[in-house]
Amino acid sequence: MPIKITVLITIIVLISPIAALSSGFGLSAVIDSIPAVPAPVPDDLIIGDDPVDETMVITDFYSYRGDIHVINQGTLIVQGPAGHLVIDGNLYVRDTGIFRVSGGTFTLNQTTRYQYGFSVENAGTVEFNSAEIRCNGMPGNAYFVNQATVSYTDTTSDIHCTAMAGDDAVVAVTQSTHSLELIITGRAEATFTGSSGSILWLGFTAGNIADFTMPDTSGTLDWEFSSDLPGVSGVEFRLTVSGCTEMLLGLISWETSDVTVRDSDVRVLGIYFGGDTQQTLTGLVNNSHYTDRDFGFADRSLRMVNTTVQTWNLYSGGSQTLNLTHCILGEVITYGTSVCNMTRCTMDGTGGYLGAWDTSLLTCTFCNATCEIMNTGGSFLFYLYSSQTVDGMVLRQNASVLLFNSVLMRDPVMKDASLALDLALTEPFHQAPVDSDVPVIGSSRILTGPDKPTEFESFRLEYGEGSAPETWTALGSEQSEPVANGELAVWDTRGLTPGIYTLRLWTDISDIAPLSVDKAVELGVYPTYTPGPSPTPTPTPIPPGLTVDLNMETSNIQPGDAFRLFLNVSNGDSDPILSDIYIVMMVGGSAWFWDTWSETPDFQRRIFPEEWISEELILDFVWPDVNGSGSGQFYGVAMSPGTFDMLSDLSVVEFLWE
Repeated sequence: MPIKITVLITIIVLISPIAALSSGFGLSAVIDSIPAVPAPVPDDLIIGDDPVDETMVITDFYSYRGDIHVINQGTLIVQGPAGHLVIDGNLYVRDTGIFRVSGGTFTLNQTTRYQYGFSVENAGTVEFNSAEIRCNGMPGNAYFVNQATVSYTDTTSDIHCTAMAGDDAVVAVTQSTHSLELIITGRAEATFTGSSGSILWLGFTAGNIADFTMPDTSGTLDWEFSSDLPGVSGVEFRLTVSGCTEMLLGLISWETSDVTVRDSDVRVLGIYFGGDTQQTLTGLVNNSHYTDRDFGFADRSLRMVNTTVQTWNLYSGGSQTLNLTHCILGEVITYGTSVCNMTRCTMDGTGGYLGAWDTSLLTCTFCNATCEIMNTGGSFLFYLYSSQTVDGMVLRQNASVLLFNSVLMRDPVMKDASLALDLALTEPFHQAPVDSDVPVIGSSRILTGPDKPTEFESFRLEYGEGSAPETWTALGSEQSEPVANGELAVWDTRGLTPGIYTLRLWTDISDIAPLSVDKAVELGVYPTYTPGPSPTPTPTPIPPGLTVDLNMETSNIQPGDAFRLFLNVSNGDSDPILSDIYIVMMVGGSAWFWDTWSETPDFQRRIFPEEWISEELILDFVWPDVNGSGSGQFYGVAMSPGTFDMLSDLSVVEFLWE
């Protein structure tokens, strides 16, 4: 039988607790809580302190590095057509202060998404009239509360700002494009007239009850949502949309809300989990249709009737613990001191990004992200046996990430005092030959932001017999130079008894206790090959006669059903070929659990050579209690170890699940 690859990560002391001081509002301002406006610091520009009715007019290009505060009766005006205000920081408008852009340009000079934003509160006013708003192509943040007044008239934006309108805020958007991704909650009033390209979320909080149908947004949208609608009560906000096009509608559910959506196509459905409870979700899949599904949450009611959810977004805050398995999601973000554990999930980016804020902890094991990954504050991300196949990873402030046997599109972008630990034991794979020199391939290095003094010191390897060795033997000597996807050592297995061994990689880093990662390997007598990284791999031709034939006894699966896949693999007249046989499930265009081995087979199996030479295998599975319905495919293929070149044609089985 094949040996399951395991990893043991030991971190005794990693970082000291650090208060998360946001350099921008972040989505936490919108989803998690409204951050307090920081007190001005000496480098901030303050308008309205002395005198309280101070007015500043910008008629040319003006750039400011730092935050700008418009307070009391102060007024800041950007006057076009040449007026252009560029801020490397945040804008705060409060206490009846006024910020107005008339015919000019306002730029949040971001280098990462949600780096900067603007807030309006305590009867502050922001007006964009025939203006242009720029965020360098990356969404910024905004929040409008406490009698804030915000208006967009004949205004264009290069990308929307993600904003929340709460309390008694009033938002009016007229003849404008890509103005806002707006969450409407509290007692806010929002009116969109003759505009296009906005995303509108209905925010259902404690005591809100709604049983309604969302309108069709494929054409011109005219719609009003409030407690005046039948089936809606306890909702104090009001949304009015008139003559708008290219609008998207979604909703977000908070604790103790009661929401039923009927006969609708929901672009995005968000769920916020707060408090100190624990939730476990399995099988939430984007682009799922629900005939009549009550999701059975203990802290709220959420029901979909004859409704399709295009994208699921999940948010974990407070001191919540959220466990996610077998999901395909659009966005997952953690806040506060919460913990989120994701296992065998795909993040497809249709709802945003994958990220952690504040001092939260996010763990991803056997996951794949086709979206940006962003950590900020004092958060920590464990990214284990996972991949990122689109976009990049950004770490800001005091955020940290541990990468183990994970593949990213590129090295993380390191800002401020952030830290990335890249540790890997990629080869040998699950098996290695005795009486040989076996290269040990992997990584032992760190990446740091410009303000992080931590330094790499050394790494060393050792091995022991069994899955939990009592004694360890040094493998090579201690090395002082970091390695990225290269040879760490050569393991001389001569004289070792066949069986299970554990490799351990120790990494020493300044200011941090030593880190260790383990990997189990089975030593035996196997066909030999030469592993190692190949920057320009040469495709392996499909050998003549090697075939993979995959069949399924039923094409319809119900939750809890047992079902079988029949796999026939043959070498024909060829000599035995060292290869791995994979069965991978695809749902919604996303591969679930590629290149992973589960000790208890669920959706995916990896079959090793000694199991299949010229014989048929019957593989038994149980379909979990996943939500919704859909279609997918099982793919069977032979692949070469190390390069993952295809050694056979694909065998495809179509199926339906509900």
